[in-house]
Amino acid sequence: MTVPVTFTVTTAPVPPAIGASPTSLAFTATQGGSNPANQTLSISNTGGGTLNWSASPNTTWLAVSPASATGNGTLTVSASTGILTAGSYTGNIILSATGASNITVPVTFTVTSVQTISLSPSNLNYTATQGAANPANQTVSLTSTGGTIPWTVSDNASWLSVSPTSGNSSSTLTTAVNTSGLAAGTYNGTITVSATGSTSKMVGVTLTVSTPTTSSATLTWTPNTDPDLAGYKIYQATASGAYGASLATVSAGTTTYQATGLAANTTYFFVITAYDSAGNESSFSDEVSKRIF
Repeated sequence: MTVPVTFTVTTAPVPPAIGASPTSLAFTATQGGSNPANQTLSISNTGGGTLNWSASPNTTWLAVSPASATGNGTLTVSASTGILTAGSYTGNIILSATGASNITVPVTFTVTSVQTISLSPSNLNYTATQGAANPANQTVSLTSTGGTIPWTVSDNASWLSVSPTSGNSSSTLTTAVNTSGLAAGTYNGTITVSATGSTSKMVGVTLTVSTPTTSSATLTWTPNTDPDLAGYKIYQATASGAYGASLATVSAGTTTYQATGLAANTTYFFVITAYDSAGNESSFSDEVSKRIF
């Protein structure tokens, strides 16, 4: 007799498998600033059966939500600057599921330094005399922190200039004023340094132009003993030996003279001659000079 036998071979069940997209994440933030925006990670079952998955980060600055779920889902990933200093940090999110192989999603977190500029001093003061030489240049120290920061310099006064006018690191700014054509008075200007990603900084500049002051020089000499002496002639110049007509004439018996109206910041030169009743004039005396400050 014949006994029929049936043998059924079924397909082995396909185990679940974890899929994640994207396969990596990257965050950036500024040291001490706000936390970066959260990012999402899509979880899917790329195998069969039911996917019961869990997610866990391996570093304290990284957090995920939810910590576990079933089936396809979305994982919210957040990074916290906390007390992190400037630098580049790496971490991982470990995804695991029953019956499936774990997968690792790498995460990078770049923390940048706060970029700032500072100026010292915050105010400059110049003094000058109308019509005289310009005052000496002054400097401002520009300090840049937090990496390369492109900056530019501007001013709002025609009598004021600054160099250099741009840069991208710490520098020394040289400031100069030009008093040419300025009347006596007080002038105010501002130097502004603008930098990408940083608040503009300013330096106030005050220029005081004063009216030229005049002074005097007193000349004294030993009297001439010629019997026909009639008097003396005084000569004045602002360059040695460059004498023109006499400044003044005084009578015999006079041994002193005061030259007035002398401008500041100028050196004056003087000589004296004697003349007789016939108008004959002696040669120049020894030259003397005086600097008026």
